[in-house]
Order: sequence, then structure tokens, then C-alpha cells
Amino acid sequence: MKRFNFKTVTLLFFILLLTMNLVRWFVFPCEKGLCGFFYHHPLIFYIPLFSFYLFVPVVLSFFPCTRFHTRNIICHGDLSEKWISITFDDGPDPTLTPKVLDILKKQSVPACFFLIGKKIPENEGVVKRIFLEGHETGNHSYSHSNAWDFQLPRKMHQDLMKTELLVENIIHRKMGLFRPPYGVVNPMVESAIQRTPYTMIAWSIRSFDTLSSDEGHLLRRITKNLKPGDIILLHDNRQITVNFLETLIIAIREQGFQIVSLEKLLKIPVYV
Repeated sequence: MKRFNFKTVTLLFFILLLTMNLVRWFVFPCEKGLCGFFYHHPLIFYIPLFSFYLFVPVVLSFFPCTRFHTRNIICHGDLSEKWISITFDDGPDPTLTPKVLDILKKQSVPACFFLIGKKIPENEGVVKRIFLEGHETGNHSYSHSNAWDFQLPRKMHQDLMKTELLVENIIHRKMGLFRPPYGVVNPMVESAIQRTPYTMIAWSIRSFDTLSSDEGHLLRRITKNLKPGDIILLHDNRQITVNFLETLIIAIREQGFQIVSLEKLLKIPVYV
């Protein structure tokens, strides 16, 4: 699977396209059998080829851990220890993030918060509390818009730098981790990140706490197949996450796992 990526698929696409065109230009015309069918109905062959090239990269952009569009992404950590990390997206939230922090403090659990830049103004105190209580921060873009992944790399880079400067002005550290909005990675995102020192962080367990209303279902979804090195994705702007977070922490520990920081789990610096 290491060789099945955007570059190899693109190369294969153009090789096949060139071959088909060369055959039509220099071997045809012909009138009999498959040769004649191809000559008179070329779209039957071209349409599946173009469809495959468009479909596969788009679909796999929603599955970052396939590493189809980038090798610069981490989806799990050290497999040798029963360590797990908890991460939160889409904060800071003025009401719910402090409640999440209260639970983490009570249970002595470190976490990583991937912050949206546009939410930081007027919530600087929440960001500062995250850092002072020993948690990590990562970049989750400034705008987190639905069209974020369709921007040019230059615009993405500018967007990321806005969040980076906001956080740096509060904690006086430069972030080294980035989680793409919606978890989508495409060639534009890859190109933008290449201009930065960021390491992209995905997850191995996606809770879908933004969609669920059943705390028991969420708990079972996360804990039923826990493995060493898992990175759990939660959101600190969801009431349901606040409601079941302490129960989740206890359940994880009951299975013999230790909840550690991303820096410890991944053995990489979270600030640069």
C-alpha cells in the first residue's frame, strides 16, 4: 500500500491515457472486433478511466490514515506500551472547554486541544488555562470553513499562520502539530503543510461525538477495541462529550491503559 498514493495513481492515469491515445492515433482505424469497437466507441473506455482518477483521490482524501495524499501524518503512537492519548477538536469553547478541563484536572489526565483560530479572540483565558494546566495545543486552522480544503495552498498557509500567531501570543510557544479540518487531506493541504514545520495528526479512534446523542453508544464505540498507541478524537464543544468524559477515562483505565500526552505517545515535540 505504500506505493498506492496520489502520485502513483496520477502517473498510472497519464500512462494509460497516453497509451490509449497513441493506439488510437497510430494503430487505428480498424473495423473489426474489439479494435473496431474501441475505435468507434472510445468514450466507453475513457469515461471509466477518468472516473477512476477522479473518484479514488476524492474518496481517499476523507481517510487520512490511508496516507494516499501524504506520508506526513500520524494516526497512532507507540505500540509497545499500553498508552493512549485523548485529543479534542474545535475549541476553545467558552462554556464547555472549561468543563472538560475540570474533568481532566480531577482525573489527572493530559490531553491535546486542536484549536480553531477564529474562536480564540475573547477566549484567550481558556487557551492560557489549557497550556498552564499541562495540556498541549495544536493548530486546527483559523476558519475551519466547509471550503477550507478547496483553497490554494498559499491561502491555507495564511490561514494556519493566523491561528499560530494568536496562540503564540498567549502561550509564547510555537505549535508543531496540525489536524486538518474535518480530517480531509488532499494535495492542496499537503502542499500547504510542506511550507510549515507542522506534523499532521489524525486519529485511530473517531468517536463521532458530534453526531451521537447516546452516551452509552459512544462509550462502547471507543472502548470496545482499544489498542496500545490509540489516539482518540473527541470535541470539547459538545455537551455529550462533557457528560461521558469522566466515565470514559475510568473505563480506559479499567482496561489497564495509561492516558498520556501526545508528546509521550508519539515521541515527537509538540512545540517547535
